[in-house]
Amino acid sequence: DAGCFAASADRLAALIAGAGLPSVSTGAGGRVLRNAEDGSVLKRPDSVPVAPGFKPTLPVGAADNKAAVDCVSAGEVPAAVSALYGTETEAKLAAARARWLTAVAAPAAEWKSGTVDAITGEAATGLPAGQNAESRSELLAAAEGILRGLVATTEASVAAVAAAEQERITAEKEESSTERAAKAEAAAAA
Repeated sequence: DAGCFAASADRLAALIAGAGLPSVSTGAGGRVLRNAEDGSVLKRPDSVPVAPGFKPTLPVGAADNKAAVDCVSAGEVPAAVSALYGTETEAKLAAARARWLTAVAAPAAEWKSGTVDAITGEAATGLPAGQNAESRSELLAAAEGILRGLVATTEASVAAVAAAEQERITAEKEESSTERAAKAEAAAAA
């Protein structure tokens, strides 16, 4: 539903920034994410507004929606938040961001706001500009970029796990062959 885009943009911004994550720090500054190197309080990245304020009644390309779209498409997850999330949660966040961008780019989402024709996806006549095929294309390109990044990090993770497992297997094989050679040598000496 088009009305959910505003709430989901706010939630995605909070997840990107790591808002609401508990901290392992204690004392007066507890319950706050801190930089592991110098202990400073982690600041919300400039690319992630507190409440991006997506307005589903306006075209997705409208100036009032720019902060929300930019946040979801290009907001950076701070390294400390990324470390706390881990690869699986960060992958799910990336997929949710791509899904949001794809959903708001769909002509049906714009049709619900009354700014495009539901069949053709063309801008409805007499309505303010801001959503057209070009802005939808930009949103879909951003979603594609997020998903390609997700695929690349997943491939790298799988390759690292496979390499580590191959090293373990090779070490076991060498250990087994050394043990067999020692047993054979002991048997021959006896």
